[in-house]
Amino acid sequence: MPVRFGEVLREFRLRAVWTQEALAARAGVSAHAVSVLEAGRRRPRLSTMVRLADALELDADDRDRLIASAGTPSSAGAGATQSPQPDPAPPPASAGDPVPRMLPGTVADFTGRAGELGQLVDLVRTERVRGRAAVVVSAVDGMAGIGKTALVIHAAHAVADDFPDGQLYVDLQGHTPGRGPLEPGASLARLLRAVGAPDSQLSAGTDDLARLWRSRVAGRRLLIVLDNALDAGQVRPLLPGEGPSLVLITSRRRLVDLEGAESMSMCTMPPVDAVSLFRRIVGAQRVAGQHDAVAEVVLRCGYLPLAIRIAAARLRHRASWRVADLVDRLDRVVTADADPAASQVTAAFTMSYQRLRPAQQRMFRLLGLVPGTDLDTAAAAALAGLPADTAEVLLEDLLDHHLLEQHTPGRYTFHDLLREHARRAALRTDDASARTAALRGLFDHYLRTAATAVDVLYPHHEHHVDPPLGQDDLPVPPFDDATARAWIGRELSNLVACAELAEATGLPGHTRDLAAVLCRYLMQRPHPAEALALHTAEVSAARALADPTAEVNALTNLSQAHKQNGNFPDAIEHMRTALALARRVGDAAGERHALAAFGALSLSMGELGDTVTYSRDALRASRAAGDHGPQGDILNQLGTAHCRQGRYQEAIDAYQQSIALARELGDQVAEARALCNIASVHGMMGDYPQTLHHLREALGHARAAEDLMGEAVILANIGVAQQRLGHLTDAIDHLEQSRTIAEGIGDVLGQARVTIVIGATHIRLGQHQQARLHLENALTNARVLGERNLHTLALNRLGDLARVTGDPDTAQQHHQQARVLAADIGNRFEHARARAGIGDALSDLGRPDEAREHWTEALQQYRELGVPEAADVEHRLSTGEVPAP
Repeated sequence: MPVRFGEVLREFRLRAVWTQEALAARAGVSAHAVSVLEAGRRRPRLSTMVRLADALELDADDRDRLIASAGTPSSAGAGATQSPQPDPAPPPASAGDPVPRMLPGTVADFTGRAGELGQLVDLVRTERVRGRAAVVVSAVDGMAGIGKTALVIHAAHAVADDFPDGQLYVDLQGHTPGRGPLEPGASLARLLRAVGAPDSQLSAGTDDLARLWRSRVAGRRLLIVLDNALDAGQVRPLLPGEGPSLVLITSRRRLVDLEGAESMSMCTMPPVDAVSLFRRIVGAQRVAGQHDAVAEVVLRCGYLPLAIRIAAARLRHRASWRVADLVDRLDRVVTADADPAASQVTAAFTMSYQRLRPAQQRMFRLLGLVPGTDLDTAAAAALAGLPADTAEVLLEDLLDHHLLEQHTPGRYTFHDLLREHARRAALRTDDASARTAALRGLFDHYLRTAATAVDVLYPHHEHHVDPPLGQDDLPVPPFDDATARAWIGRELSNLVACAELAEATGLPGHTRDLAAVLCRYLMQRPHPAEALALHTAEVSAARALADPTAEVNALTNLSQAHKQNGNFPDAIEHMRTALALARRVGDAAGERHALAAFGALSLSMGELGDTVTYSRDALRASRAAGDHGPQGDILNQLGTAHCRQGRYQEAIDAYQQSIALARELGDQVAEARALCNIASVHGMMGDYPQTLHHLREALGHARAAEDLMGEAVILANIGVAQQRLGHLTDAIDHLEQSRTIAEGIGDVLGQARVTIVIGATHIRLGQHQQARLHLENALTNARVLGERNLHTLALNRLGDLARVTGDPDTAQQHHQQARVLAADIGNRFEHARARAGIGDALSDLGRPDEAREHWTEALQQYRELGVPEAADVEHRLSTGEVPAP
């Protein structure tokens, strides 16, 4: 009987030692698609087979074998050979998936462009989209100010109902003055958040994020607008891999090297449409009988919609003018401009600017200095040193004159051409001291507001920044947790841009302070690209300040940013530099901080020996200095390293010291965490009543101190203890509570840990599909985070799942990978567990002698650790029977 496609695919996947989700991510298809293909429930499409073969890196013979296998029937009794068939129509997004509605508002006076608009709308009506055969990409190019964004947004609103799974929008900043193009990794993170990806998955590199994006949106009907692209390289990673989506792109360049894209090049408006736009803005009665003059205006505006809107707005605000007066003023501006590069389009901007009142002109110029993408009234008021009410009036005036745009209520932004025009006007008109004073006011506002928000979110975190006083009439909002988190999320890109500009414009102290304030948020809610940019600027600022203490802190923060980006070599290098600098300049506090942070980094990497060394050095230094503050955290990470090494009594000693110190200091948070840790050791030793006693005491302290992170960890550990006692329903309840809290506060490692335990509990409950979803998700997250201890745990639990579902080959492979990892990081318990699991799988495969060898090794390790799992392995050796996980 011929071999089925699903069997061949599974063979190659297992040979690569990948989970279904891992293959799906690399191939840009959904994990569900891989599952149903392997099960033989769907005929593969040729394009899907090619993606899978590419992802598996098959040679020519294996590729031919995979594709040939698709020609055989997938069910018993099937007759004639069949060709690969198109996938059936995908289902709509599930109830749990968010449905993003991110399109900016369309312009009310959109005029003309009937041919281009019809071409874009027709894309949605074609069988290519209706047949759900492929992603459709249309790239619209043209010069600045020609109306690319307005056209695409208008078309997107017209067809939005055809895309029920959501509409997404990203400004790629390809040509935004003062801002670099948005990196693909940052764009992918924004898109993934919009479709519901948790923060725990967003710390990966660009390639991994692109695979996750393709997997996440495969089969969904999405409309995606990628505005202001620099080139095809910036866009290519953002394209979905398959499914019935539509992608609309705008760029000043023709993207001829973007594979499969349908290009549309926009020209200037036809004169008749340009005249219609001008008449629509000004009013038909106002221009009646002045057709020739109107034609002259739009000609002088170069038939560009942006320039026409500005000129028309100027006439609309001058009731005594005729159209000929506007023509005359446009001509005078061009004649008076000594710049040989001045154009008629620039003349429209200049003329409109010249007719503003001085206060409006000043606001326009200062806004051109702002590095972020947009801003609100409070930021504009701080920039201009004005009351908020006055600033809002000026912003609305500029909006009425079409010199500003408003895509979201209360937030203002520029067209790129106008931003550059405003910036140049500021450089010509305002001296350096005035420009610096305005930026200082903006930076002070952002620093003061960010510090207040962070203090609300992390009341026990000391950022050691004393924010500058603000304007009496510009108070900081009264934040709570939700509004503080929303404000930082909304302003984060602006805050990072301001920190970078401050360092570059002679205000490095603001860079240093903004980084110090934001570092805790960026550790808890990963924004890898932003963290890397911020802390890179922080290092430069500290060096500009010739402040070695600040440099030590900045290098430590930069190390954490590289860790978030999965770049452990650079993380280690920066941490070593920080430690060496602290020692060279005699910064004892910085040295203690760097030693402790190096210990934590080593613990995350599974380097337990280094964790012990650095933590002990940090502890000795802190005790010698009488610095009690960090000692509790150091003792906790030291205890955790000992626990993973199987040195349980040493772990208990460290945790007990931490508890005593916390009680001496009256620190309920530290006491709760130490109690939780010591409970974990008792759990490893099988003393579950004592485990639950410590955990319940810890939970009381955490809740009294409103320590949500600690509460999440404690609830997870209660779930683990209940699972081991066989109270599986109660276990799931506590574990889900833990995960909900961890997600709410952005504790990405906590989410990954509890997901593994939830998956293991579902195995015990016989709910194998739920177990697989949780464990494969946890495995992916562990790889993305570079967290080798969690990686080991997930592999062992996936091995358990494979065995109970009748797949001992896969079980053996998972446990073997876990054994290698556990040995590498020194986790003796998981190493013994992997050995036992390999023995179980070999027993199921009918290889009892080999099984006994692995069981014997596992028994020896369990006995050395003094854990109750030794009794289970003794039972295997005496009876040959393998219990369920």
